[in-house]
Amino acid sequence: MEPDRLRTLVDGPDRRMIMADRENVALNPDGARGRHPVAAHAVRSGTDAMSTDALRRAAEALDGDFLEGLDLPDCQEFHSWCTAEREEARRLRAQILGALITRLADAPTEALRYARALSLLEPADEAAQATLVRLLRATGRWREAEEQYQRAQQRLDEFNVVRTGTLRQAAQQALQGDAHARRG
Repeated sequence: MEPDRLRTLVDGPDRRMIMADRENVALNPDGARGRHPVAAHAVRSGTDAMSTDALRRAAEALDGDFLEGLDLPDCQEFHSWCTAEREEARRLRAQILGALITRLADAPTEALRYARALSLLEPADEAAQATLVRLLRATGRWREAEEQYQRAQQRLDEFNVVRTGTLRQAAQQALQGDAHARRG
């Protein structure tokens, strides 16, 4: 891949990550700091200090893999750096999605979007799966909640997750609430 093509993928308007001349191409990983300014703010200030809109923008900015589709198998330094950046972005996105779900506790329909994303991002996280089941129930999607509960159980089994009972409790609590609402 040519350096100019790489630059369009990784350089920012005020930072250069690809350093190249006629004979050499090098990566300047320090240029990547602050790749997603809103996400960088979350790291510095914490999600509690961010507005809900800022959290939404950060979740959107971190959607998808960092430099998705760009692999340089012959450049171990780039590969190592890119893997670390992808994992950091994934971890930060999970944190931001969790904060949004908490922040939107009184708006389950809106929180559901973020719970779905977190469930996909963290398939082996029982709490993330339980949150999705709980929100599906809270929005009246009982059949989908039951299907999600079954899929989550299978997924947790596949990952050999030692369960805390959170998923089962979410399903049982929701079922009890549904039965009470139907009687009332």
